Amino acid sequence: METPPDTGHDWNSIEAMAALSKLLGCPTCLDVLLEVADRPGCVGEVADRLSLGGAVVSHHLRSLRNAGVLHGDEQGRRHRFMLRDGVERVEVGGRRGVALPAGLGRLVYLFPARSDAGARPVVRATEIPPPRAVGAPRSA
Repeated sequence: METPPDTGHDWNSIEAMAALSKLLGCPTCLDVLLEVADRPGCVGEVADRLSLGGAVVSHHLRSLRNAGVLHGDEQGRRHRFMLRDGVERVEVGGRRGVALPAGLGRLVYLFPARSDAGARPVVRATEIPPPRAVGAPRSA
């Protein structure tokens, strides 16, 4: 499978974070994202697994692709959607989510379980620690 082209998305920008936060504020879009993060698939497959209409799923997959989170691999007339290179599925403390590359670290969106009605997503910025020389003492 080919590596998808770089979308030029800068996850450090306020605009990109705001656009993605708006998408992920929609429960249906969030369900679609988490389903594809668990199991990539075509529109019909994802729609069947979530018991949603194909047009609804197609709309959300296209929005997530345009936001740079998903990649659609062409298979004839169909597209198989999956997380874009650099975007990872994560689970922290029982919460599922996605991690996006951002600067020297990553931006992690964690989502509440369906049973946590009214709970809000959690956004965490994590940094990759700076490299240390081999044999150097660990900092406190």
